[in-house]
Amino acid sequence: MSRKPVLEGGKRDEIMDAALELFFEKGYDATSIRTIMRKVGSEVGLFYYYFENKDDVFDKAVHRFLAQYEAGMEDIVQRAKRDPFRAMNFFFHYMQKITKEFRDRYAEHIHQTVRWAIQEYVLTMIVSYVRQIIEILMQLGAKPSLDIEVAAQFIARGAGSIILHEDEEFMLKKQEEVRKGVNLIMGLDARMADLMFPIDAEEKDIKEICDFIKETDNGIFAEKRAESEEEIKERIAQREIFLICHEKRVAGLILFSKERKEVDYLAVANEFRHRGVATRLFVTAMAQYPLETKLSTVIASSWENTNRAEAEKFMRRFGFESSETPHDGKNDTERRSMIIRDKRTSG
Repeated sequence: MSRKPVLEGGKRDEIMDAALELFFEKGYDATSIRTIMRKVGSEVGLFYYYFENKDDVFDKAVHRFLAQYEAGMEDIVQRAKRDPFRAMNFFFHYMQKITKEFRDRYAEHIHQTVRWAIQEYVLTMIVSYVRQIIEILMQLGAKPSLDIEVAAQFIARGAGSIILHEDEEFMLKKQEEVRKGVNLIMGLDARMADLMFPIDAEEKDIKEICDFIKETDNGIFAEKRAESEEEIKERIAQREIFLICHEKRVAGLILFSKERKEVDYLAVANEFRHRGVATRLFVTAMAQYPLETKLSTVIASSWENTNRAEAEKFMRRFGFESSETPHDGKNDTERRSMIIRDKRTSG
């Protein structure tokens, strides 16, 4: 009997669903084609219309099962094109999330041999997604210490294996070590790697944020404004503050409003200037708005010439243009705006 052309849906999917359920329950060796077709309620001959053998149905059933997770991985790669400096974190947080969900749902109802097989399928699958993220980071100046294919394999199979095989408690204890390993592969100086990655501000950071705003006098742009602890707390809740920290100190921060579509403040501590901190913070903030959003900020004419020149240079690089010049009788300020386009900025 010749094999039927492979079509999506219908009886073919029914056979794969039944096969996967039996593989989960009994394992690969204890599941026969006859058992699968008995569960479907069809003759064994029909199996060979769609599949070559048991290996074939196992492979296709597992890939179909994993498709639900691949969609999330693809979303992260697409997101990485606009929010690149947090992309690797997004990816491994997603891996941790789906691993926990899988264990909670299937751990007690899946044969160990099939669980091992699925883990290997996942590790193979994620290599291509990690490689795409590395490619995006390389366009922004990253220089992996290994060939890109080898780097993708090391990160996916190394960090990925730890997430898939170890328990949550182990991950919490060792995530900093895992991060160091990834940084080494990506060619980042271990002492300064944290300057590459903007993070969401948390309530525990409120005092340091307020102190930083109060003490920093070299804002890249946006008129400096006082922020109370309550205002900062509200901004944190709205996810409108990103930090870059080094050795538990704020190296730079950006405050922005999603509702007003404005950047209110961007500053970098003196010792970390000219390291791309401002660019990484700003690119990450821009990624929180839809493309074609008109984003505005204000530059104060009262700033010192050196700060103003730096702000002007930064604004030109991102395409800001003058839009209005309000006068409030106290400060002469100059408002600038830009349209967020689908492009990446290095720095």
